Amino acid sequence: MEPLYESHLRVNACDTDSTGRLRVSSMFNYIQNMASVHAEGLGVGIQKMLNLNMFWVLSWVKLEFICMPRFGDELSAKTWPKCRHRLFSIRDFLFYDKNGALFSKGTTAWLLVDLKTKKAKNPECLEARIPCLESMGALHCYPERFHSEHPGQPVFTRRIRYSDLDINRHVNNARYVEFLMDCYDVEHHRRHRVGSLAVSFVAEARCGDEIDVRLAENSDNGSSHFIEVRNMQSDEPVVQSVIHWIPLRQTESG
Repeated sequence: MEPLYESHLRVNACDTDSTGRLRVSSMFNYIQNMASVHAEGLGVGIQKMLNLNMFWVLSWVKLEFICMPRFGDELSAKTWPKCRHRLFSIRDFLFYDKNGALFSKGTTAWLLVDLKTKKAKNPECLEARIPCLESMGALHCYPERFHSEHPGQPVFTRRIRYSDLDINRHVNNARYVEFLMDCYDVEHHRRHRVGSLAVSFVAEARCGDEIDVRLAENSDNGSSHFIEVRNMQSDEPVVQSVIHWIPLRQTESG
């Protein structure tokens, strides 16, 4: 398979929120599905890695949005492995609307993890060589940890349930993004859209764990927030995120 993979998508009802716009969590599903299909074609897919007692983990994501598609829109997307950064395999994405105009771009960082030790492995151990397109870059940034100078305020706590889990038996990345979006009420979502979102998946949470979600202002005008999800048993961070919001015009808010 070629190092550049293209896919056609459609915004179905299950992909949208109460405003009819594409959910940010649905973008994470698109990212994971496209990366999975492309990895399979490149000889480093899920089953091949499991046979080698390894699996891929999405560790870090940054997405920027020019606008948000709506229910029924036809979309297209491109993805490619960009480069290696320390132990991370960097993969970029471009998303286009039905007219071929760019509406989102992003970069992702993946770790190859040993199934038994749960420690990151060097991708150089793979027999198959992953072709990279280093001359192409959707976003020019790399994994980082986030923090806030302001104390986070508690938003909600919840226990991890069966429906939160993915094939690796820990909370799916898109599910975490839904937790982040749940920090805001319906009126906020009606009047704003996400301008950019960066998420660091620091540790895993398993079925039965309780998590505490806290939000802190990251800017004076309230347009940027730092959100941290912590495991209440270990008091360790599980997910850290920085979200920038853009106010919608009255004609856009619906």
